Amino acid sequence: MTGHLPAVTIVRRIKAPPAKVWAALTRPELMMRWWGPDAGPTLDVVAEVRPGGRFSVVFRLLNGDEHNPT
Repeated sequence: MTGHLPAVTIVRRIKAPPAKVWAALTRPELMMRWWGPDAGPTLDVVAEVRPGGRFSVVFRLLNGDEHNPT
């Protein structure tokens, strides 16, 4: 191992104030509104945005399959 932590970089231009975008990506009650690859419901979100925090999203696809990709 190289000692480097995994990292993800996402670049997208959104017409919204940075604070509103940050809230949509970090507040579970807001993430419940949009998370998932199709129109199926988001069932549970844990987003503890801090060192050592937890992140988990559980959603159901329209075909009924449930996933927690984290």
